[in-house]
Amino acid sequence: MKKQFMDEELRRIFSIAKKEKNEALASRYIEIALEAARKSHIKISKELKLSYCPKCFSVFKRGNFSIRLEKGKKIVKCLKCSHVKRFPYK
Repeated sequence: MKKQFMDEELRRIFSIAKKEKNEALASRYIEIALEAARKSHIKISKELKLSYCPKCFSVFKRGNFSIRLEKGKKIVKCLKCSHVKRFPYK
């Protein structure tokens, strides 16, 4: 029950952050959501992990990230802080 509630709350906070026009406020929403997930010992879904930069907490919106596919890896680069995330794909 608690896990399902927290998952819904995380999704709600992430959707608010995606709609937010102020980047600093959107980043703060992401930080709050991640802190709540850590305190509740809830794993963040892969879908949500792909929607923000773990270094600067900026939300990936059109124009502030790039995606490349190389040798079975999906490479996502934040254009704000140049952080790179790699994910396997088939």
